[in-house]
Amino acid sequence: MKKLLITIICITGFEYQTMNGQDFDFSELSQTTIENFRCVITAENYTYYGLSSAKSLEQIIIDEPIYHYGVQLNALQRYNEQQNPEELVSMMDFVSIPLIDKQTNEVETFLMINKRNEQYQTTGMGKIPFVKEFMGFKKEFQADREMRLIRVPAVNIAYAGIVVDGLLNLIPISYVQKDVTPPPVSVIFAELAKTIEGGEDVPN
Repeated sequence: MKKLLITIICITGFEYQTMNGQDFDFSELSQTTIENFRCVITAENYTYYGLSSAKSLEQIIIDEPIYHYGVQLNALQRYNEQQNPEELVSMMDFVSIPLIDKQTNEVETFLMINKRNEQYQTTGMGKIPFVKEFMGFKKEFQADREMRLIRVPAVNIAYAGIVVDGLLNLIPISYVQKDVTPPPVSVIFAELAKTIEGGEDVPN
């Protein structure tokens, strides 16, 4: 059972930088997306999009993009401290844009942006619900997946995510404020790898 658990762990890591070494201004795409969502947000559906009220989008600002990373789970299990942790990590063609409440300075929700056919496209808005869309879930496989909330020792940041076909995918849950330098993704994975021994489950 322990080895089964290790195949369904999902964690999150993030780090600020350009995607695939190229600068891209997400602000215009994000603003257009927000305007589109303002037309469909109602008193009945606002919670689905991760909003605190139906009028939340009227007082948000767009923050810096958060980039997502993945690592093969078997590589993570084989990792040792003599290795370069950067070799574990690969960037994914997926970006989250935090939407900040101007009054509270807290994250209200996220926009999700994918790179498809070399074009950036907005794929949705929300918090946890977007994970299934991001991972391209098929309904018949949903029962074989599990979302988890995990805190990596020594890093003290909460993550959530899911492993699909052996790839550990990262999605941010706890948001790092601008005055705090987030640890490199490789450091997060290296700390996580220290907790995985002999197929043991990663502690929450």
